[in-house]
Amino acid sequence: MGGLLYKMPFTYISIFIGSMAIIGFPFLTGFYSKDFILESAITSYCIDSIFIYCIGVFSAFFTAIYSTRLIFFAFLVKTNIYKEGTHVEESNIYILLPLFILSLMSIVVGYLFSDLFLGIGNNYLISSIYIKFNHFNYIDIEFLNPIIKNIPFFFTILGIFLTTFFINWKIKNKRIYIFFYFLSFNL
Repeated sequence: MGGLLYKMPFTYISIFIGSMAIIGFPFLTGFYSKDFILESAITSYCIDSIFIYCIGVFSAFFTAIYSTRLIFFAFLVKTNIYKEGTHVEESNIYILLPLFILSLMSIVVGYLFSDLFLGIGNNYLISSIYIKFNHFNYIDIEFLNPIIKNIPFFFTILGIFLTTFFINWKIKNKRIYIFFYFLSFNL
């Protein structure tokens, strides 16, 4: 589709906020949940914990790629909907109100409720998920090495950067892109 930024600005803002939350951008809801899941995976003290952590980091990387592509190709590129009788506009209030509520909750709820469900001294997960005591420790999650804690964030930023770089490179160097596209199918 493309070019919907100017025709549907409220929908663009809502999808942008939702995509950033899914990516796990800091201070949005997905950041707290994704980080907790990945940190608990690496500190679970089992054989597969590092492998599960690496798979989680790579899935965060690919989530950043497809979310960035969604925003770019649906809202920012030149539109191709100039057909006869095509009319694009914002939806009615019954769609926009839930989008607004979900966007607001994506911004606020993760920050406000992160300490309620996660952290030292919290017994929320003890009654909901069975975890052997010697395989899980909140203290190790809280005081994990900052480099290991920030690896998913760095891969997320790398995914966003690489996606925007290759999309802009594809647009500027269309002939080279088409050559590599056909080359990849012939290999």
